[in-house]
Amino acid sequence: MSEHIRVKSVVGRFLEHTRIFCFNNNGDQRVFLSSADWMTRNLDQRVELLFEIYKTEFKEHLKFILDTYWQDTMKSWMLLHDNEYLKTSDPAKKFNAQEYLIRYYTE
Repeated sequence: MSEHIRVKSVVGRFLEHTRIFCFNNNGDQRVFLSSADWMTRNLDQRVELLFEIYKTEFKEHLKFILDTYWQDTMKSWMLLHDNEYLKTSDPAKKFNAQEYLIRYYTE
C-alpha cells in the first residue's frame, strides 16, 4: 500500500459495481476502467482487462461517477493501512451514492 492511494468500497444494491481507477499523475489525471476486482482468484485464474480512457467527455463523466461514490456515507467502507475496512458513516450527512445515481439517470 501507499500513503497516496485511497481505497473505498461501496456495497449497495448493485451486485456488479463500478471499477473506475483515477490516478493523479502529477496533475495529469489518468482514468482507467477494469473488468474485475483485483483479487487473487480473478487475476490468477481468468483473463481480465484494465484500459485507459482518453476521450475527455468520457473521462469527465467517469470522474463524476467516482466522485459520487466518494461522497457515500451509508454503504461505504474505507480500506485502512492494516488492510482492515472501516465503515464510513456521517449521521449529519446521509448519502447513498447508488440510490443517487439511479435517480440521476432516470429523471
